[in-house]
Amino acid sequence: MTEPEDIPTRITRLEGKVAEALVLAAGADEDVSTMQEAFRAQTRVLNALRETQLEQGSSLNALQQTQLEQGKEMREGFRKVDDRFEHVDDRLNQIDSRFEHVDDRLNQIDSRFEHVDDRFNQIDGRFEQVDDSFRKIDGEFSKIHSGMAHITELLTNKPGEPQQE
Repeated sequence: MTEPEDIPTRITRLEGKVAEALVLAAGADEDVSTMQEAFRAQTRVLNALRETQLEQGSSLNALQQTQLEQGKEMREGFRKVDDRFEHVDDRLNQIDSRFEHVDDRLNQIDSRFEHVDDRFNQIDGRFEQVDDSFRKIDGEFSKIHSGMAHITELLTNKPGEPQQE
């Protein structure tokens, strides 16, 4: 065992150690308080961040829903436009068909006009023949007229009179 005279020294040493331990404990308590305050501040920041994320998530969900609805409306609009274009295509095909029919009719008319032109050319040729015949007849009538004039002169002149020229 230890001797009684050492007890006060040991108590003094122990009191010094206890005082040091109390200083350390007070510092530790202060550190724990500081850490607790920091953790509370972090918890408040995290809760505020959580609230912000929940609000943003809600906003994103609303935007996503709006986008889905608009996408659906847009697809419906495009489908309607496609349907209208199909209708326009059908109408244009009908018009093309009618124009083909008109082209066929015009080609028939052109063919008939060519036939009429050929007929007119034949008639022109015949008129030229008639004109040639009339010219010959006119030539013959001129000869007859000259001959008749000569006969008339011969008949109207008395014998022995000079003939008029």
